[in-house]
Amino acid sequence: MEVRPFEDGHDDILRTAMKLNVEDPIPATIVTAYWDLVRTFRRIHETVTPKDLAWLVVFAGRAPAADPVTILDAVKDGRVARDTKVLAYWRGEWRAARYQGKKGKKVYAIIDGDKAEEREFAATELRVPSRDELALVET
Repeated sequence: MEVRPFEDGHDDILRTAMKLNVEDPIPATIVTAYWDLVRTFRRIHETVTPKDLAWLVVFAGRAPAADPVTILDAVKDGRVARDTKVLAYWRGEWRAARYQGKKGKKVYAIIDGDKAEEREFAATELRVPSRDELALVET
């Protein structure tokens, strides 16, 4: 592994791309890949751009996980409307439900197979089902 300073603030760009704090060290695998990239770009008389560094992070398998999307985000984006199938965390398990609305940070849904009674949930207790979970919700 090369032990020399990064070029042109590339260390800051790499940390940002991996969601690392300023004091966190950059992983050795990324440092090695970085210097391989720099050497290759120099050979073809090109400069390394922030976009190239982002791809380096992705291909090295160090891309950060996507930020979780809350039901409030989905409502705001228009992906969830009244009676949309969602998953609700009710009595210790995720169950199929139908979204009914929101008031402030509280959201309301009706649990499928339960009394047709609107229940109040925290925003973190309702979520849009993933592609794999759609079969569960559709039944």
